[in-house]
Amino acid sequence: MGYVHPILRDRQTECFECQPRPPPRGFAVCTVRSNPTEPVHCVAWAKLLFSRLWGADSSSSAATATGTTTAGDKNDVAKSIVGIVGERNPVEVFNKAFDVEIKELAGAKKAWEGRKPPTPISFEQAMITSSKGTGEGGMALVDQKVWNDSECAIKFKESFQVLEARAAGGETEKGQVVVLEWDKDDDPALDFVTACAALRARVFGINSASLSRFDVKAIAGNIIPAIATTNAVVAGLLANEAVKVVAGKKDLL
Repeated sequence: MGYVHPILRDRQTECFECQPRPPPRGFAVCTVRSNPTEPVHCVAWAKLLFSRLWGADSSSSAATATGTTTAGDKNDVAKSIVGIVGERNPVEVFNKAFDVEIKELAGAKKAWEGRKPPTPISFEQAMITSSKGTGEGGMALVDQKVWNDSECAIKFKESFQVLEARAAGGETEKGQVVVLEWDKDDDPALDFVTACAALRARVFGINSASLSRFDVKAIAGNIIPAIATTNAVVAGLLANEAVKVVAGKKDLL
């Protein structure tokens, strides 16, 4: 949604900060932790897992897809994956995240009355699953392809090994353990979050059609997509407003 807002100095117009910015979107702790209903909740959980595995503060660090949480909320959300981060083997982490923990959640039968409980999936089961991703075939670009379960398992393992090797590759000058910060432009980090988000969506029966690498990069990186024609229209509007300013027709702004 593009728009043009001319701002003139010396208080001739409102400044950029005069109008309050919309608050960042946040999510209920219980939703991210145990009851996701949208793809964005799955991405938030996947980034949290990344942060808990390799982040700067594994005791309270929480990285949501968008929005903010309080320190207490971060600790509460993290409780659901405390057992996961004790393992450094990718297959064991996978099984704890998508099999063991999901079985525990599904076991709370009262919480799922009237709706389908989550379906656990182990690494071994994922590797033999041939469910088709919605982006397969046709003219879909590589980054717009939605991985099936086996592809997610493979990407999870490969990216985990790369990230683990980075974190274990040395220490800082002060002797502190190397920590990783999630970067939307880092392929292993993006692959890890994409695989985790897609798998968690399927576990909870959420449509994963919007969880390709391209989609996850936009959601997790809080990116607003733009296309050339939109940029051209906005550029034209900017030029029109600039002409008014130069011509001294500020009353037309």
